[in-house]
Amino acid sequence: MTVSGVAHAEGAEGNAFRQSIRSALTLDPTIAKLMSLVVRWSCMRVRYRFLLLFGKPVLPIYAHSRNDTGPENWELLQDHLAAVSRRAGLNAEAFGAEIVGSIAGQLHDLGKVKPDFQAKLHGKIIDAPHSGEGARYAVGTMGHGIGKMLAYAIAGHHAGLANGVTRSRVRPTTPLCERLDRAEDVALPDWLRLSALTMPAPLATIQAGDHFATQFFTRMLFSALVDADFLETERFFNPDAARATGATSATLTTLRDTLIQSLDRFGPPKTELNRLRTAILEAAVNAAKSETGFFSLTVPTGGGKTLASLRFALDHAIAHEQRRVIYVAPFTAIIEQTADVFREFLKNDDAILEHHSSFEPEQMFDEAQTERLKLAAQNWDRPLVVTTAVQLFESLFANRTQKCRKLHNIARSVLILDEAQTLPLLLLRPCLGALQELVRGYGCSIVLCTAT
Repeated sequence: MTVSGVAHAEGAEGNAFRQSIRSALTLDPTIAKLMSLVVRWSCMRVRYRFLLLFGKPVLPIYAHSRNDTGPENWELLQDHLAAVSRRAGLNAEAFGAEIVGSIAGQLHDLGKVKPDFQAKLHGKIIDAPHSGEGARYAVGTMGHGIGKMLAYAIAGHHAGLANGVTRSRVRPTTPLCERLDRAEDVALPDWLRLSALTMPAPLATIQAGDHFATQFFTRMLFSALVDADFLETERFFNPDAARATGATSATLTTLRDTLIQSLDRFGPPKTELNRLRTAILEAAVNAAKSETGFFSLTVPTGGGKTLASLRFALDHAIAHEQRRVIYVAPFTAIIEQTADVFREFLKNDDAILEHHSSFEPEQMFDEAQTERLKLAAQNWDRPLVVTTAVQLFESLFANRTQKCRKLHNIARSVLILDEAQTLPLLLLRPCLGALQELVRGYGCSIVLCTAT
């Protein structure tokens, strides 16, 4: 081999060696991405510690990320807390607890300021719970009265209301005391200023040791918070949702006026039966002027009880600035029949929410209206709700977010309980206790209807 041939061979071997070195130094894309996340997470922790020490907002703190865009279009935690606080306050305003609802919204995602949670938003696979920190802060700064009630609502705004001390056989199994012990102590960011705490109206008049009223208020506060959080999160991820674009414009006044017009078309009564129906209707109209509370309506079958109770409820709600009418019956057959009557006489399908297990709106309405009604069923956001006793009372004693979302919308309503005598005897005491509490502290009126 000539000298030039040896040199060429050595050059080829040298190039191959250098290429092998470059290949060894080139990271697998998955490993490179993981190392990049580790470096970003480490930098984030350093910046967060700097923030705690010197109070300088050196990096954005996010509430929600999106897979389809960069951090510049993510939702800032400051914006999310402000939006949920505002909506939760409005939800709780219906039962005189606007300030407490607002504070719940301000604290519910406080744990998202932790560097572990921010790293999770940036792609790090890590367990980073966030609901316990706000609950811990509420108890630590506001005590075991209202602070504890806030803690239940905040700690449960994803998992649901927990037991206080003992573990539960149903979800969430972890009691509140363990949730608080596991949570970290987190300081409020500089931009977060809590509202000045005031005594909510439902608690201002209860006697010491009234645990039923206390748990009832906690559940209503929980409802105000979780519905606000669901709606604001939905608004960020899906601003064009049917809920945002398809809310009904009907009011109780327009529904009442339409009902009067529909009844007037029958003209003066000409038979004894129709004269009795007219007398019953007039009695219901006159009774609507009474103060809020409990009412009974006993009318034999065929006496016009359904429309008389609806006319009373609409007039009574308008007179006392209540917000909706909720018709409750024990059997789906009665509900379906009643809902059909309401649609016929009120002439506004979108204002009436029929909510029970057998209802299939897609068989009655177009796709857009079906979607609107399904969304409205989540929180009973309609002026007239027709539902079952099971749906009502299970929700009033539930602990899961989906069941409890609607509760704040029951406040300041007129509830018509048709066939009230069918309430189960074994459950009568808690059912009546809930109804009494709705009247006492939440601006409701109850109409107990029966045909016997």
